[in-house]
Amino acid sequence: MKNSPAEAAGMKVGDVLLSCEGVTLNSNQDLLDLIQEKKVGDTLSITLWRNGREMEVSVTIAERADLQ
Repeated sequence: MKNSPAEAAGMKVGDVLLSCEGVTLNSNQDLLDLIQEKKVGDTLSITLWRNGREMEVSVTIAERADLQ
């Protein structure tokens, strides 16, 4: 998503999200549940799989653009 926290963290289309804050992600809802526990400005550590290797990125929570 253009101009999103994910884009700012360097995440790309095709990345497979493995865990967030050390919690294994089994579904999109798992990630949404973790995000809902945080405040705007908090940072989440996300482990992802890209091009055959595991990577870690830090994503800073922001207000949802569609809610502003």
